[in-house]
Amino acid sequence: MSRIDTATLGQATEDVLAFGVVISEQDADQIERTNDAISRLGLIWRGLSNQLAVSAAPALEAVANAMAAIASRTGPPGIAIRGLFDNIGRLTTYAVTFATFLAGR
Repeated sequence: MSRIDTATLGQATEDVLAFGVVISEQDADQIERTNDAISRLGLIWRGLSNQLAVSAAPALEAVANAMAAIASRTGPPGIAIRGLFDNIGRLTTYAVTFATFLAGR
């Protein structure tokens, strides 16, 4: 602290006041309540995402199996469907990552 000159310390004090870093105890309590609410909303979104994934899994699996059966017996459409299914893991990863991102917000 002895190496900080008074001008630098004065500027730092002005900055924290001007930028709203210094807040009242009441404002600090409100900020804490806001952070808690945002965290809770994130948990709600994550739970909803998990429930949707669990509910949709059987139907998506049935569709995937049916399309895989068609793809193994057909020509060009089958090739296109196989291409889709070859990348379904990557697409699922993108969807899960996006849902996780939204849950974090």
